[in-house]
Amino acid sequence: MTTKDLMEHCDNIDYREMGNLLPVMIFIYCRNKIAYVNERCALTTGYSTEELTSPDFQFRRLMSEEHLSKTLKNFEYVVEGKQVEDFEFSITTKSGDSRNAIMSVKAVGCGNDVKAAFCVVRDVTERRRIERDMANTEIKYRDIIDRMSEGLVIQDNNRIITYVNPRAGEILGYFPTELIGKHGSIMFDEENMKIVEREYQKHIHGIATSYEAGWRRKNGKNVDTLISARPIMDVNNEFNGSVVVFTDITELKKKTALLLESEEKFRLLMDEVPQIIFLYSEKEGRLVYTNPHMHVALGYTAEEMTSSDFDVNTVILQKSQSPYDPNGRLREQGGESFAREILVSTKWGETLTLSLFPWVLCIHRYK
Repeated sequence: MTTKDLMEHCDNIDYREMGNLLPVMIFIYCRNKIAYVNERCALTTGYSTEELTSPDFQFRRLMSEEHLSKTLKNFEYVVEGKQVEDFEFSITTKSGDSRNAIMSVKAVGCGNDVKAAFCVVRDVTERRRIERDMANTEIKYRDIIDRMSEGLVIQDNNRIITYVNPRAGEILGYFPTELIGKHGSIMFDEENMKIVEREYQKHIHGIATSYEAGWRRKNGKNVDTLISARPIMDVNNEFNGSVVVFTDITELKKKTALLLESEEKFRLLMDEVPQIIFLYSEKEGRLVYTNPHMHVALGYTAEEMTSSDFDVNTVILQKSQSPYDPNGRLREQGGESFAREILVSTKWGETLTLSLFPWVLCIHRYK
């Protein structure tokens, strides 16, 4: 086929039919009237192609006065040979609904040296709805994050801080805006930075971690925290930053230290009491503590008696009722904890008569 034949063939193409196949609205506006519309225009607006191209159809019916004025002005500009950027407006359908759209306008010849506005309109109603929903969702979750009792910091893949919630700022002694744009390393001293760096290497490979580390406050003091960090991965599963949630455990650690100190004092006291003392866990069904006097009296070591294999009922002779029922619970009698004399066999076979009181066995006499 020659070039001339090809051009003649192209002249015979029904471009109107091609316009009907496109998934966008196309119309030509010439001399204050719509000269052409494709089927997508009719489908979106609810008007038929005949109605839209009728000499009696008023273009203003398709949009508000505000958008109409801007649109007609843009038509004038392109006809005059000026460039017009794409612009957004609202279409008013025949049923009165409003749809969001973006219009591109170019000048085309319309015969007898008359210029017309060739318009391509993309319906973006669904896109705008999704954007609004996403914005509302972001507002909702941001409000939740802002009200969290834990600190939350978001960093990009270069460890630059992009978000700090109010609680994080409160814990660290900063206004959140003071930390935005800073490198995450400014919040840790050398020792704790080693811990953070170790965990960060796991995040790069998509692994979430939990660990303890101290953050450096604005005043230079450290605050102990429990950290839970999760990597942010993009659509290609590439590392794109991390979300770090942390809880101030300074007071908890102080209380734990006091509790351990108190427990140690209590244990020392029980170790020195010249009576048999033990702690029995009904939940675990075994002894969890036995004092030295009990080891001397019965001949078993602490390791033996607190082993999960050791059954306290095996050392209680059958002719005396065990203080524990078959389920390992302390028997009760008359609303009071069971208290009576029992016979206990030592490791070397001797029998002891013991007076049992709640949680305390006192040596009464040897036989």
